[in-house]
Order: sequence, then structure tokens, then C-alpha cells
Amino acid sequence: MIAPLAKFVDWSVLQIGGAMLLQSIWQEFINERDLKLEQVIQFLNGPDFIPAESKPTELEFTSKIHFKLSSPRPCEFAENNIVRAIIKFSINRN
Repeated sequence: MIAPLAKFVDWSVLQIGGAMLLQSIWQEFINERDLKLEQVIQFLNGPDFIPAESKPTELEFTSKIHFKLSSPRPCEFAENNIVRAIIKFSINRN
């Protein structure tokens, strides 16, 4: 008679503990998501996203089809400040 009651109490405690744990994890996830959302909104509204003033980029041809562009917003890494590209011609035969 006491064994089924003890099993029920154990089962109930495990269910309540599991539910509380899931609720805690879910609340932590929501708080972290809201924090990330706030950071994204601050970045998008800040001056670092798209500046109000931006000078046109300088285009330099190195051959007939190769050219390079300099970044209008240079950073401290020199390799990120230059973009090298190639012009590819396509002939449409319609």
C-alpha cells in the first residue's frame, strides 16, 4: 500500500522538477535572445552600420579585364581594404 504511494510521490517530484528545469532553461534562452536582439538593433541604428556620408570607391584597372577597388571604409587589416575582381564577358545568342 505504501509502495504505490511512494512511486507516485517520486514520479510527481520528478515531473515538477523537470518542468521547473525546462521553464528555467526556456527563460534563459528568451533572455539571451532578447539581449542579442537589443545588440543587433543598437548596431543597426548606430553609426557603424551604414554611415551617412560615404565617399565613392576608387576603381583602378590593372589590365583590360582585371581591376581592383579600394574600400570606402578601410579597417586596420590591409588585406580587407582592397577587392580584386575580373570582368567576364558573356555573349547571348538568342
